[in-house]
Amino acid sequence: MLGVKQFTYSKDDNSFRNIHPAVMPMQMAKFLIETFSHHGELILDPFSGTGTVVKGAIELGRKAIGVDISLNYSKVAHERSPDGIFLVMDSERIGSIPLPPVSCIITSPPYGNILSSAQTHRSRKNRNVPFRGRPYTFLNEDIGNMELKAALDKIVRILTHSSSHLRRRGHLLVNVPDNFYDKKLKSLVPFSGYITEKLEDQGLVFKNKFIWDRSNMFLSYGEPNYGMFGFPSNFLILSGSYEIILDFQKK
Repeated sequence: MLGVKQFTYSKDDNSFRNIHPAVMPMQMAKFLIETFSHHGELILDPFSGTGTVVKGAIELGRKAIGVDISLNYSKVAHERSPDGIFLVMDSERIGSIPLPPVSCIITSPPYGNILSSAQTHRSRKNRNVPFRGRPYTFLNEDIGNMELKAALDKIVRILTHSSSHLRRRGHLLVNVPDNFYDKKLKSLVPFSGYITEKLEDQGLVFKNKFIWDRSNMFLSYGEPNYGMFGFPSNFLILSGSYEIILDFQKK
């Protein structure tokens, strides 16, 4: 199996990108569901958003539970998948609720406050005008409103609590960026590496990873307004041009 994958957004996916700032492509969700689970098994998404994973699981003959902190997103998700189960709560509590054995966890957590913080990087065309993105919610406990380090630690806790529901040899698949620049630290933070190390400390076995090649999405909108700065000593890698899908297994 190839370790580099490209996925595209369908028309249905794009319609929900106006509601949620970071929608998972259905094509990706179904690829992971079909690869790591069987018909009739239970899928869990602890960051379910508008319910792409749950909808994909139901359509592929699985059962599915989605958990999200946002009531609004959960209402949208339930409208998309009336046969799915959606819980509205802080996913950090997920380990305390009774669930049947879960075959597979598939999720993509918020990447801290990256989407909602002001962007002033000099590579931007209008660099003198700060650009502020759209937050997931305005809840303080939402990972999407947290600084990067606090967000990473909470993601690890939630994934650890969620994996307590995994059956033996069940898989945890998490879509994350490879690295992110932390303005406070003034350095790159190894996002995927940090999560891998911490989850291994919790007893999960790191099995593999896929690289999600997102270059087709960038090209579909034309060439981005980025450039080289003092190449070869300094140049910018578009962090959004690829992401990582980490695969862990419960012992």
